[in-house]
Amino acid sequence: MADDPQRHSLAAMLRKGKQRLFSTTSTSSDSQAPAPSSHQSSSTTQTPPDGGDTQQVTKQQARRAQVRSAQLRHRQRKADHQKELELDVSRYRGLIASARDDAEALRKENEAMMTALRELGVCSTQQDGNGNAAPELFSGVHVDDVAVCLKYDESLDSACFTISSTPPSLVTASTAATSTVSNESMTRQQEDAAINFVLALEHVCWDHYTMGDFAHHAQPTLTGDEDDKNQGHHLMATALCMEDAPEEVYGSRTAFSSNHHHPSIPFLSRRPVAPSPPPELRWEASGITLSNLRGLAASLNPGPEEVTPVQAWFELAERYSPVTLVESGMLQALQLQLKGVVRCVSFGAAMERAAFESVVERVLQQHQIQ
Repeated sequence: MADDPQRHSLAAMLRKGKQRLFSTTSTSSDSQAPAPSSHQSSSTTQTPPDGGDTQQVTKQQARRAQVRSAQLRHRQRKADHQKELELDVSRYRGLIASARDDAEALRKENEAMMTALRELGVCSTQQDGNGNAAPELFSGVHVDDVAVCLKYDESLDSACFTISSTPPSLVTASTAATSTVSNESMTRQQEDAAINFVLALEHVCWDHYTMGDFAHHAQPTLTGDEDDKNQGHHLMATALCMEDAPEEVYGSRTAFSSNHHHPSIPFLSRRPVAPSPPPELRWEASGITLSNLRGLAASLNPGPEEVTPVQAWFELAERYSPVTLVESGMLQALQLQLKGVVRCVSFGAAMERAAFESVVERVLQQHQIQ
């Protein structure tokens, strides 16, 4: 029994020794374990376990915001466009109503005009599809056509074209047209006088056209001479007259070429004189207007040393009043003075620029036109 306390104390000492040995071994093993690197600790600290999911959620939110913004802009554009269409519809309805009122006013005005023309005997009546009598305005008269006449002009000592538009009895203030080069209004007679001035200066080419010169003629031109002077005359006022001329006109022009000789005056032996009685050929043509002639003038390029008759008129009309040129008699004086200056060149009639300016200056001084 005496030995029991000693055994117990020895056992306690062994347990304490084991515990001390165990604590020393664990401490040394912990001191020998490698410490974590700063990079690993920082990465572990900066990147949470769910970092990728957070970025994906942020991108989705930005995308949804973009979609919402685009939808809002689209709705706004749609609303603005709809409002603009509504305004257009309202404006067009107003224009339609105004056009209807204007049409009704014009209808009443036309009825009043046809009543007045019927009383004057200008407007005839014809049966319409329902058997009712319908008025035919200017029966037999083509408003867009002009009457062309080819006759001998004693002042030019040559055959010459002239035109006449609406008969004077039908010309009123409403037929006056604004000049193509100024703001002045010219009547149909004044426009005809200007066109006849151009035609008179082109008298040197009056017979330089054949049946095959225009596309709608059935007879083609059979010539192999490329230098034929009769070619290239399409950009002339005379071409507008001859384009609609019937076939018999081309054959009847030979009457103007009959030569009568003066036996007692040798230098006049080859000079053609007017037939007795002088014939007159008449037909209808279209498209002979100052507006069309201005297009011809713009198409020509004779050079700085020459001027064509159609260009001569528009140059004069730009310098002076077109109405004054017609009414003062200056065109007739210029026509007589320029007849010896104009000549036929490869593309048609033309005048030397210097001679033209000299004649114009002389005639202006005679008529005292500024």
